[in-house]
Amino acid sequence: MTSYVSVKLLRAFVTTFILVTFAFTVLRMSGDPSTAVLGLDVDAAAQERFHERWGLDRPLTEQFADYLRDLAVGDFGRSFVGDRPAISVVLDRLPQTLTLMGAALALALLIGVPLGGLAAFRYGTPADRAIIAGATVGYCVPDFVIGILLILLFGATLQILPISGNASLAHYIMPVLALAAPNASLFARITRSAVLDVLSQPHVIAARMRGLPWSTTALRHIVPNASIPVITIFGLVLGGLVVGATVTENVFAWPGVGQLLVTSARNRDLAVVQTIVILGGVAMVLANLMVDLFCAWIDPRIRVTSR
Repeated sequence: MTSYVSVKLLRAFVTTFILVTFAFTVLRMSGDPSTAVLGLDVDAAAQERFHERWGLDRPLTEQFADYLRDLAVGDFGRSFVGDRPAISVVLDRLPQTLTLMGAALALALLIGVPLGGLAAFRYGTPADRAIIAGATVGYCVPDFVIGILLILLFGATLQILPISGNASLAHYIMPVLALAAPNASLFARITRSAVLDVLSQPHVIAARMRGLPWSTTALRHIVPNASIPVITIFGLVLGGLVVGATVTENVFAWPGVGQLLVTSARNRDLAVVQTIVILGGVAMVLANLMVDLFCAWIDPRIRVTSR
């Protein structure tokens, strides 16, 4: 187990370093931020002062070395807009995004997993076909399209739900539904496949032939084995939530990190954009790491086959 953990930790570190390098390099190759901050008609002297003030006049390698050194002590740089620490700007918006993502993840699990299990136990019936058809549509339709349709129906036509902001619980309904729908569809499809696979295993068939109650068979044999594929996709789901939240927040004018990312990218606020990209990437890396370790703890065979 120790060697398995070491390999996973090393991969997580390398992935994080590549992410930091990519974010830093690509953002600085994408253009001069002084024109976005100072305006297109900025004169050369003001532009030079801006570059000197923010260290953009030095070689890229020196800038990157300083950035890594600052990151090591938790310094993500300062925002061009307001001259505030970039991490503070992001943390101010983070609770709103985490609340939205948490509610969407909970709803996706509550809807997707039971429906997937029901489809597996009703395999080949109209209920199974209806659930899979709905899950396919829900997974294929982008969340921003779902959001726009919800706005048109409940906001513009029926006028029963607010379409922007997060001032009340009613403001959560449409963004959470838009963000949860694709992930609930994914959970339903994965759960159905996992349960069908477990139901065909010899030990489950033997348990059913011995006349064990369905509840006992499910708790002892079906749930533990079928849960591994569902847990495994949590990293994918988290990535989908991060990307989906960015789009959904802008559709519903939700004051979270996703909306901040778009605004900062438009203003070429490099430090804030880098901070959001890095924190989002690190969250995904850590989520996948925890999923790998948890699955290896549940099923020791994974330690051998996944090296």
